Amino acid sequence: MVPARVRDATETTRQPLTALEEFMKVKVIEKVKFAPGKWREAGKILKTYKELTEKNGYPSFRTYTYISGGDGVQTLTFVSDWDSLARMETLMDRMPADPEMMQFMQRWAEIVESHEVSILKEVLTEEIGMA
Repeated sequence: MVPARVRDATETTRQPLTALEEFMKVKVIEKVKFAPGKWREAGKILKTYKELTEKNGYPSFRTYTYISGGDGVQTLTFVSDWDSLARMETLMDRMPADPEMMQFMQRWAEIVESHEVSILKEVLTEEIGMA
């Protein structure tokens, strides 16, 4: 579900990873709003997604919903921790070659209204002048 990484919004081709990025741990946060009338289908398709990701070596994900703020109506947030940005990109690049994943993605698109993905890295105190 994570798109290919690009350096900025106008760039469409992936840039090579730097040595630091290759081993960088990242957190992926996905905010998914299900289309009206499709909420009941969320559990079934998420079960399929969990099975596919486990089979393909993705890290487990935690599922959250809003109790305050945000857009809580028919919205779930998924959080996963990756030990390597390079590993994440490698697995994401393999998705199109997996017929099961492509079938899943077609079904996903039918029930999801919006899907926002953020990839975060921890900021060290030295990086922002706090050290």
